Amino acid sequence: MNVNTNCFRCGLGPETIFHAFWGYDLARKVWNLSGFNHIIERFDKNDILSFMARVSGQLDENNFRLFLVRAWQLWNTRNDHYHRNLCSHASHLFSWSVNFLSKFLDVMNIGVGEVPRSIDKLAWKPPEDGRLCLNVDAAINNGNESCGVGMILRDQEM
Repeated sequence: MNVNTNCFRCGLGPETIFHAFWGYDLARKVWNLSGFNHIIERFDKNDILSFMARVSGQLDENNFRLFLVRAWQLWNTRNDHYHRNLCSHASHLFSWSVNFLSKFLDVMNIGVGEVPRSIDKLAWKPPEDGRLCLNVDAAINNGNESCGVGMILRDQEM
């Protein structure tokens, strides 16, 4: 079986992790818009973990968060292109990442014990007659490599 390892977007070479995040045209445009391109170009790109550690040492906490959100969004964009044939523009990715991080940090700044006002009005509602509602939750404990999953199936009777 012959497997093509070239980048499906640009075809200019093998699609390594570094190419997916930093090597093809859209990624380069996003990093140029963000101003992080000078940091990315400075480091050898052989080992992703070492690369990320070096980048984290060059950026303050907020810029490193933004860097990670942009990398995550580029990966999602790559998958959207590959699996759904959806394409994005660098300016959209640039603004999306700023908005996402801003909203995320707003949520994370809620103090312990504080309840956002919008949650005060939320309550579980039973499903319509003849329907079921499945609630699912999961937790992962990396320390002891375990996980748990819980589910509850309810009808209109609660």
